[in-house]
Order: sequence, then structure tokens, then C-alpha cells
Amino acid sequence: MTSKVTLIGADEEWLATRVGFVLKEEEGVTDVRFYHTGWPKANEHDGVSCYCWAMNLRLLRRYVVHGEVVAY
Repeated sequence: MTSKVTLIGADEEWLATRVGFVLKEEEGVTDVRFYHTGWPKANEHDGVSCYCWAMNLRLLRRYVVHGEVVAY
């Protein structure tokens, strides 16, 4: 399954980007591949965004695997 989102309201640099994920199940294990592409140029904002997405996905994993809710 593939999903993608078009941003319609965000910081100007985000508007041209695409956020999405691909789910692939194999032998009872689901692999989640997340992406955020289309940045107009490399700068500090895309680096910070990459870090924040990683932290959000880490918290999502903790919730899915352990049922743990972490205040953010």
C-alpha cells in the first residue's frame, strides 16, 4: 500500500514537498517506509524536518509496539 499527501497549508518551502509512506507486508512483518521529498533546495529547514519526522516515527513505534504514550 502506498499513500502520499499534498500539503496545502504550510511554511512556503514545504508547499512543493510530498509526504508519504509505503507499507509492505512480508511473512507477517510489516515494513513502513516513510518519505518527505521535493524540497526546493537544501537548507537547515529540511534537516530539522528530517529530524522531527524521525522523532515522531520513533514515538509512533513505541506506541504500536509497547502501547506507550509519550508526551511530546
